Amino acid sequence: MHATQSALAMATYLLSQFPDAQQRLVQEVAGILEARGAKGESPSDPLSFDELRQLSYGVAIFNETLRLYPPVSFFIREAAQDSELVDRRCPMLSLVTISPWVVQRHGGQWADPHGFRPERFLGETASAADRQWAKDAFLPFGLGPRKCPGAAFALQEALLVLAELVRRYELLPDPGHQPELVARLTLRSANGVRLRLRERP
Repeated sequence: MHATQSALAMATYLLSQFPDAQQRLVQEVAGILEARGAKGESPSDPLSFDELRQLSYGVAIFNETLRLYPPVSFFIREAAQDSELVDRRCPMLSLVTISPWVVQRHGGQWADPHGFRPERFLGETASAADRQWAKDAFLPFGLGPRKCPGAAFALQEALLVLAELVRRYELLPDPGHQPELVARLTLRSANGVRLRLRERP
């Protein structure tokens, strides 16, 4: 739960800082609601599971948030066999610390590694390199058999919250506020994440 809260807080912060991305998400949600209205269904109900699956840009926003601000900034794994890491011997059963924060911001892997670019997670606009690194160097939930089993649920939960927020409010930055990130069990802001809400007409 703390991991999802952390990621959602940073997603709303980023949307307040990048109004073009926010507007694109608003339009994506509005398109779904218009389609619902054309079928005579209520536009006020929360988005359904099938409708959430249509939020491709919403998924890209959340993935880019997870890339820049992984809720779990490091985790420890045990080497399953003798190997080498960066020209160093790594015996079997060695403890290895892996940092998604470092891996997902590595300049040798990601173009504009510190920039907010949700498009890198969109199939139609992502470059071949973007798609490759999204597969090989994107690990906010871990990888392999130890991957977080709640990853899919966290994505659905986050999309629902973001969609309901942007359809009702414009997210605006709080002048002078910048989150002070600290890595404890999860990544969070020591001074909170503040933004302003303006009700949409």
